[in-house]
Amino acid sequence: KLIPHEEDRQNFDKILDYIRDPVRMDDISDLIAEGKDHYGSQTFDQHLMDLVKSGVVDFQLAMAAASNPADFDLKMNMFNDPAGGEKTGDGDMQDEITQIFGG
Repeated sequence: KLIPHEEDRQNFDKILDYIRDPVRMDDISDLIAEGKDHYGSQTFDQHLMDLVKSGVVDFQLAMAAASNPADFDLKMNMFNDPAGGEKTGDGDMQDEITQIFGG
C-alpha cells in the first residue's frame, strides 16, 4: 500500500477542494502549473512551450493548439527573443518569472 508524502497529500486535498467548489474549478490549471518544478506536474500549454523551445514543434502550430492562444503567445514572447532563443540577461529574474508563470 502506497502512502503519499504529506506535501503531496496537501496538494491533492487542495485540488479536491477546488473540484468541489465550482467557482474555483478554473484555478486547478494554475495549481498544476505552479507544481511543475516541485511535483513534476505541467499544463498542456507548458508542455507545448517546452516543445517549441526544444524545436520539436513550430510556434504557430503550438499557439493554434494551445488552451489559450493569446496567453500562450504572450508568455512565449515575454520569455523568449524573436528568434526563439532564450533571452539573455539576469538569470535569477528569469528563474523567478518561470516559477511564477510556470513556463
